[in-house]
Amino acid sequence: MVDSILSSLGGGSGIDTKALVDSLVAAERAPRETIIDSKTTSLKTQISGYGALRNAMEGVQTSMELLADSDTFNARNVAFADTTLVTPTEVDAGAAAGDYSINVTGLAAAHSLSSGGFSDADAVVGNGTLVFSFGDWDAGHTAFDPNGDKVTTTLTIDDSNNTLSGIRDAINDGDFGAQATIIEIDGNYTLQITSESGEDNELRIAATEGTPAGLSALSFDTGSTTMAEGAKGSDAAFTINGLAVTRESNKIEDVVEGLSFTLNGISEDANDNMTISVEADKSYGEQIVRDFVEAYNLFLGQVSDLTTPADVDEDAEDQTLGALARDPSTK
Repeated sequence: MVDSILSSLGGGSGIDTKALVDSLVAAERAPRETIIDSKTTSLKTQISGYGALRNAMEGVQTSMELLADSDTFNARNVAFADTTLVTPTEVDAGAAAGDYSINVTGLAAAHSLSSGGFSDADAVVGNGTLVFSFGDWDAGHTAFDPNGDKVTTTLTIDDSNNTLSGIRDAINDGDFGAQATIIEIDGNYTLQITSESGEDNELRIAATEGTPAGLSALSFDTGSTTMAEGAKGSDAAFTINGLAVTRESNKIEDVVEGLSFTLNGISEDANDNMTISVEADKSYGEQIVRDFVEAYNLFLGQVSDLTTPADVDEDAEDQTLGALARDPSTK
């Protein structure tokens, strides 16, 4: 049609044929664009509706998962006196309810050894081997009872690591239960080695000299206790409801099922007890039920808004439909 009109007008008609063509094309395209735009708007509205519906469904799903979890209705509360001796750190759902009276008679400590002073952290100590064992020393350090649950570790000290800092790094990198650090006091550098806490985790260090010699400065062995003992290894000791208990650590996790606590100080006397009360926490389960009801009602409201007309008067001529009102999948 456009070509026919242009032919009849001719080149000298004085009419702006380009503008005429653009107008005709726009007139022919407008209805189709309106349809496409309408469909695009409708699809965007539906997508937004699906997103809102999904969010509401996820809220219901989360609430249902909590309702189905047996721990929800086995929750526990912990009550205890204001004290620095014992600190409850965790109570699991289903922990045995009851009162637990605790009296602390001893705290766990780590065995600590210190070398003599060196002029520099990079001073050469010597070459050879250091053999680390764990166990329990007698009072005079004349006998050592090895801990059968711990492995013996041998470190080779040579020109690559024979300085004070090199030996420190070799111990720490070995990750076998001993920790080393260098302490500087008035220009003297001391290597301090500590074990994990517990009386059966005390250190025995056997040094074998190489060239250059000097590694025996880090010995703590029968007949050769060159290093100074700063602290002995000891176990935590306490009573719980009158029952005597010892542990290697002050972090107690396996005495009362589901209850963990930390020992911080020693009780003044046998009557200085701290009581931890574990009780059922019904309020948590009640809150979960209320949250589920709220999430479910929100879901139903969202479905109603998305699938029914906003104007519920069926006789009204102009009704605003929900975003998914004509979507059969939501019926």
